[in-house]
Amino acid sequence: MQMEQVMYLKDIEKTNSITQTAERFYITQQALSYSLKKLEKEFDAELFKRTSHGVILTDAGKDFLYYAENLLEEYQQLRLHFANRNPVQQKEISGIVRVGCLSRLLDCFLIDIIEKAYLQCPNIKMIVLEETRTSIIKKLVEKEIDLGIFIISDNLVDYFFQGSIEQPYPDTIDWLRIYRDVQVICMKKDERTSAEKFLGKNIWTEFPFCGFNNSDDPDFRNLRASVESFPDPFPIQHSQFFSNNISFHKNLIKRGLAVNVISSFEFSKNYRKHTYLTPIPFDFDAAVSYYVCWNKKQPFTEAIQKIYDMIVQYPFS
Repeated sequence: MQMEQVMYLKDIEKTNSITQTAERFYITQQALSYSLKKLEKEFDAELFKRTSHGVILTDAGKDFLYYAENLLEEYQQLRLHFANRNPVQQKEISGIVRVGCLSRLLDCFLIDIIEKAYLQCPNIKMIVLEETRTSIIKKLVEKEIDLGIFIISDNLVDYFFQGSIEQPYPDTIDWLRIYRDVQVICMKKDERTSAEKFLGKNIWTEFPFCGFNNSDDPDFRNLRASVESFPDPFPIQHSQFFSNNISFHKNLIKRGLAVNVISSFEFSKNYRKHTYLTPIPFDFDAAVSYYVCWNKKQPFTEAIQKIYDMIVQYPFS
């Protein structure tokens, strides 16, 4: 087994496509299929299958990925350890970097950047602020932070970057999409949900829902109201719970009291180890993207550039 094969299988779980995964890893479809067939032969198991909804992992494939991801994480930590054995030049970089980030990305994403910066560049001091999307933009304009990180559904991104309903989007702000992912419904694994293979846009009317709290983000709330597939307010047919506390979300789902909609990456980082939870894809395109943004009129110091590079080069797959 090679670590690249684990990465391929992990990516297919997100894309449900041999074609897309091959493109993302810059290899041919034939080479990808051959590599995965070798992996299946080595473990004498069918790890994925083709369906009318795309390529999905079998139960054996999910079990394989559950255990193999621990090896992959150890492998990445090992590479990082030896890459940092003699980072003399990197340690000379010093300065303060202020980062605004959504609550939901602190534990699954930004903490890895903080750790890498601590190991490679101990003279860089990071100040992290938990913010909403709108407050991130506001603080960038006012030069209160240097970088902003957030996640947003693809069907909302054009509305968001075109500006709020009340005022145009600041032309001083620039942004870069660093990763595109798919959204999944995180549910308790039981008899009721085991039969569910795909869920549609009526998810909010079928199950109690727990979501992230954007109540202090009026621009985003207005934007949601502008998009048919993300109505605001949600139809009140079940209980609704809005909080940025990931532990609260997990416990609601664990007890069968609610479902949550998150990105596949978030599930793999925060939820996969909890075997009582399962991700169920949508039956329509439910893409979501991660962005880093900054103020074009605020010059990048070496320290800011270093943290920016770590964010952009983050190994999501």
